[in-house]
Amino acid sequence: PPDATTLVRINAAARLLAGAALATGRAPRLSASLLAATLVPTTAARYRFWEESDPTVKGEQKVHFAKNVSMLGGLLRAGVDTEGKPGLAWRARRAAADAKREGRQLAKAARNEAKLAKAHLS
Repeated sequence: PPDATTLVRINAAARLLAGAALATGRAPRLSASLLAATLVPTTAARYRFWEESDPTVKGEQKVHFAKNVSMLGGLLRAGVDTEGKPGLAWRARRAAADAKREGRQLAKAARNEAKLAKAHLS
């Protein structure tokens, strides 16, 4: 949608739905990530303190910018929270360690079998 009004409406709808989902605990990681994704362009477009020359307005813009950055941090944290369950990276490391351990055990068993077979043939 090329029209700015349509983009603002889409952004508002996404924020409303994601905010409601996060507040009710439905798909919290997805909704927090969506809120974070919509917060970045909104903050960059709305609180451009670096372009302000009036010290009062610049100060207010900095406060709002910092507030949004802190909210972004919380949303990013909520976006990666697994609610105490192991995350994908942990599970991948665990699977690799389990496979490595099993490989060592199989190799040891194969060596033992080879020794037994050799002793049996002798």
